[in-house]
Amino acid sequence: RYLALSYVWGDGRFYKTCGADVPALRKHGSLAPSAKLFNVPRTVRDAMALAKQLGEKYLWVDALCIIQDDDTHRTQQLRLMDRIYRHSVMTVIALSGGDAWSGLPGVGSGLRRRIMPVESIEGEAYSLTIEPPHLRHVVDLSAWSIRAWTFQEQLLSRRCLYLSDWQAYFQCQGTTYSIDRLNPLTEMACWDDGYTSYQKLVGYYLRRSMTRESDILNAFEGVSAFMQAQLGGSFFAGVPEALIDFCLLWAP
Repeated sequence: RYLALSYVWGDGRFYKTCGADVPALRKHGSLAPSAKLFNVPRTVRDAMALAKQLGEKYLWVDALCIIQDDDTHRTQQLRLMDRIYRHSVMTVIALSGGDAWSGLPGVGSGLRRRIMPVESIEGEAYSLTIEPPHLRHVVDLSAWSIRAWTFQEQLLSRRCLYLSDWQAYFQCQGTTYSIDRLNPLTEMACWDDGYTSYQKLVGYYLRRSMTRESDILNAFEGVSAFMQAQLGGSFFAGVPEALIDFCLLWAP
C-alpha cells in the first residue's frame, strides 16, 4: 500500500534523487527535516505528513523515487507510470500555487489562503455562507491543470484527494465528494473503449504545456500503456499500431 503525489515542479529548484545519494537516502531518517541533508520542498514534506496522518507507511514522489541522473532507471519508471498511479491507494493532488514549494493547504501548519466567504444580513440573527466553487472550476484555475505530466497522473488514479485553497475534494471512479456537501457532486463519466477514447485523450493531452518539448512522449507513456490494454497490440511514438492508418489522417 502506498499513496502517490501529483504536483507541479515549477522551476525545479529543489532536491531530486541522484545516483550518488541513494546509499544516504536508504538510511532511516535521511529525509527528516531535522537531518537537513536534502532540500525537500514543502509540498513533498506536507504529503509525507499527510501520509502519516492517514496511517499510510509509503508515499511515491517522482522527484525522490526516480533516479533523475540515471537514464535507464528513469525510462523504466516512466514506462511503469500506469501501474504506479493505478495501483496507489490514493493520489494526493496539490492544486495550490505554481511550484513544489506551495505546500498542501490544510496540512500541517499551512492554512488555506482563501477563507470561506460569509455574508451577514443586517438586522438579522443569521449569516449566509457563499457556496464554494465546484471542483472542475478549481482545477481549471490551477497551474496543475495545464501541465502535461499531471494529465496521466490524474487519469490513471483510482482515487484522488484534491487539496485546494478553497477546500478538499475526494474523487473516485464512481463519484466526487467535497467537505461542504453530504451528497456527491457529480457522477464520473467512464471512458469508452477503442479509438474514440484514444482520440479524446490525445486531444486533451495536447492542450497541456511542458518545460521540455522532448518530454512529450515521456509524459504520455502511462496513458499509452493504459490504452494498449484497451486496444491491444503495441504503440509506436504514442500511436497505436492497430490504428496507425486512422491516426495518420489529418486535414489542414
